[in-house]
Amino acid sequence: KEKFEALRDGIVDISRRVPQSARDLAAAEYEILSSGVALENSAQVLEASAKAAVAGVTDTKTAVTAGVGVINAFGKSIGELGNVYDVMFQTVKAGRVEFPDLANTLGEVLPSAVSAKIAFEDVSAAMAALTINGMKSTQAATAIKGAITAMAAPAPEAKKKFEELGITWQGFLPTLDAIAKKNLSLDRMRELIPDVEARNGVLILTQNMERLNGMLGEVRAAAGSTAEAFDKMKDTPANQLALFWNELQTLLIPLQGDVMEGA
Repeated sequence: KEKFEALRDGIVDISRRVPQSARDLAAAEYEILSSGVALENSAQVLEASAKAAVAGVTDTKTAVTAGVGVINAFGKSIGELGNVYDVMFQTVKAGRVEFPDLANTLGEVLPSAVSAKIAFEDVSAAMAALTINGMKSTQAATAIKGAITAMAAPAPEAKKKFEELGITWQGFLPTLDAIAKKNLSLDRMRELIPDVEARNGVLILTQNMERLNGMLGEVRAAAGSTAEAFDKMKDTPANQLALFWNELQTLLIPLQGDVMEGA
């Protein structure tokens, strides 16, 4: 009972600082605990995710699913969650993708990235580069996933073509750079990467290596991106009204308890 009350009080306390309803925060808290986060760390995760949700104009549960999903996939510590959100917001800023769309599509590419030992920052830079060049976030995630498979674990025939060119898997961006330096024809690219979506992604990235490396530098220096976005959004009329309502609800809680006791 004491743990439940402490959890409830923590949710109410966060709702007074972050314009997300206690109901939404409670749903997100359940998601946090279901994702394997220890109870003693859940308040920290909840507040960070709630701020990311406000900054990204989405709900806290969506932010939790994305942020904690990255933490679990890459084996990062909970203390790195803030950095994960910073990288995501810098991806939004550098690319042409909204935070909710990025949050909902990351899950498709993470298993392949982790398997190929590709850093989250590299994936994020590629997402930014592809979306700024006109790809939707869902297409970009599919393209990155396919590109990783095509380069890191090519089919036998494609592997021979890579070997003929002297290209071996060196990691995501280094391998893209090796392909870019070959100035290959479209027919040659079809031999290396038969999958259309993966090939389109590789073509865009290899034709924009300087921009891709620039975006990688930006996401690696993303510290403070979430706080910057949150500070801009928290003072909007809608969010100030939400905070007022949350405060009113908090003040009513003791009154509701007195009514119940007197009934």
